[in-house]
Amino acid sequence: MLSRVNIAILIAVEQHAEPQFPARQFAAADVRGMSAVLVALGYVELDQVVLIDGQATKTIIESKIRRTIRSLSAEDTLLVYVAAHGFAERGKNYLIGHDTQAADATATSIAWSTVLTQLRDADCERVLLFVDSCSQRVREALPDYDSLNHEEFEQFVEDDTRRVCFLSCGPDETSWTALKLQHGAWASQILAACSGTASSALVNKELLTASSLQKFLETSLPRVLQKSSSEKRTQTPICFAPSQEILLADLSDVLAERKSAGKPRPEDVLQVTLLREQVESIRSLAGFKKTDKVPTAVNSYARSLVADLGSGPIAADVEEVREALRKHFSFKRKDLDSAAPGDGTGSILTPYFVYSVTVTLNPANPAEIIWRRTISDIREPDQVLSPAFENVFPKTFSTVEFQPPQPIDLATFIDELEDSDDDRVKLNYDPATTWCRLSMPGLIGQVEVTQNRFALLQLSPTSPGKLLESFFKIQAMLVQELEIKAIGFGK
Repeated sequence: MLSRVNIAILIAVEQHAEPQFPARQFAAADVRGMSAVLVALGYVELDQVVLIDGQATKTIIESKIRRTIRSLSAEDTLLVYVAAHGFAERGKNYLIGHDTQAADATATSIAWSTVLTQLRDADCERVLLFVDSCSQRVREALPDYDSLNHEEFEQFVEDDTRRVCFLSCGPDETSWTALKLQHGAWASQILAACSGTASSALVNKELLTASSLQKFLETSLPRVLQKSSSEKRTQTPICFAPSQEILLADLSDVLAERKSAGKPRPEDVLQVTLLREQVESIRSLAGFKKTDKVPTAVNSYARSLVADLGSGPIAADVEEVREALRKHFSFKRKDLDSAAPGDGTGSILTPYFVYSVTVTLNPANPAEIIWRRTISDIREPDQVLSPAFENVFPKTFSTVEFQPPQPIDLATFIDELEDSDDDRVKLNYDPATTWCRLSMPGLIGQVEVTQNRFALLQLSPTSPGKLLESFFKIQAMLVQELEIKAIGFGK
């Protein structure tokens, strides 16, 4: 019995041999993006026919389609994606190839009727057709021809449960580009849905169906167009599908892998610091007397006072943590090197990490003190992810801090995020781009970014495991989904 195979034919005609035809902007990027997305959905590269520009001539396109269809078996899925200009003559639609000539357009273009007949007769389980094409930009070169019409594509489906067809726009409409996204507007949303980054396109948070994709396109495409231009632009996504629901893709494995990528890995933990800062009144320090004067300036007297009054609480903190480490990690005496020298600092050097606690004056208000507890210099990341670590520090930390290998170019970082046009990310930053803050749905707290720091700050302390998991989910989203490169994660 032959195994089921997913096969794709991806065609992009961005540049033309005919100088009268304008470039079909971002067609190549759309197809390359689709190719990458399809790999994750089980369309391996060896089973993809990718034709871009010089490879997308009339002869090659017709040959590749014909030969690919002949190779199909009954259980296969065939996906065809086309990004190119088109036109119609006497009701027949044509695809403009790389070598189409304006003076002999119908003879040198690919007739959609021929392609659709071949796809209709294909001996396979499903045919999924995506067509990003319009005639508006070739009007000047082909003034005597008509716009693409939809009748042939509608007839191609004819309520056959094996076929579905998506068109990027209605008759006489333009398929617009989204300059910030560096893709066609419609194509950008197809990519978002097929990659699983657009959760609203999915049924039960994992299945992409014909109707769920079309519903998503009808709501998301107008938003993309609104963000892409100050002009009012209309583009109506079209779907011809059978009355019975048709499954386009099951993204459960893709999303599960992405979710696991957000879980902290030992090698990633090596690069972070766990910390918590608490601001309190200086009067909260044990030993502060009613007759003592509250400092009004940050000076040597005030710093000395805080160090002296804080020595007792710090020594007690260090001893408490030391005993918990011995109990839960079974450390021996010689495994732990603890110190509380009475200068407002305390530390415990363990074989796995360093615990530190400090108390200092708040430089913004000398009547306050700042307690700071940290886990740094992590050498055995597995231990930081262990139940023993959770038992010692159950709700001690509220911040995960990552120091990038090189200073972050904040302007580039902000531009990359804004160009992603992802509605989940809310940005705030100063005009000089010296800092940036991010908030996201479901995130209790925010991300703060400066030139030398990327940190997740929760509103209240939580378990180290949950804190790290939240941090690495954000990391995975920025790196894998939005392809943000300015931070330097993974370097």
